[in-house]
Amino acid sequence: MSENTTYRVYGYRWLVLALYGLATVVIQLMWTTFFSITTEAWQTGENAISMLSVIFMVGMIVLSVPAMAIFEKAGFKKSVGFGVVLTGVCAMVRGVWGTSFTAVLIATAGFAVAQPFILNAPGLVAGKWFPENERATANSVGMLCNYVGMCVGLLLTPILLQAGCDVRAALL
Repeated sequence: MSENTTYRVYGYRWLVLALYGLATVVIQLMWTTFFSITTEAWQTGENAISMLSVIFMVGMIVLSVPAMAIFEKAGFKKSVGFGVVLTGVCAMVRGVWGTSFTAVLIATAGFAVAQPFILNAPGLVAGKWFPENERATANSVGMLCNYVGMCVGLLLTPILLQAGCDVRAALL
């Protein structure tokens, strides 16, 4: 590429970043839901609830490299879109059948598959949608959404339980 190459910058890049950020918040929320309510949720056992968190971490470690290869072949939109759709489906499964540990376990495995397709993409969002002088900002917003999602999960779930919701209602 020459130095004179120009790129078109679209105004809706901020909408793309906002939607990506929302997906990041949601997947992190799904991960941290049980962190602060382990005692209330461990009818199945503390180890079983802890296993749900471990599934997320193992999924991220094992699937990050294959997810990046899929990003290269399928592109950003299809790859992140897959992660978002899978997250939505698994969230519905976990919410509707939240009283079944098996359903929660299956949904969590689905989240573990979806998360590398979402969490590995902030640099891709910044690189593909933003001019060079805005990439650091876009990347940092995408990364910040990780922490927003964790904070929401850690704060919201105990608040819902203290307000009288049971674990299943909190999952919904």
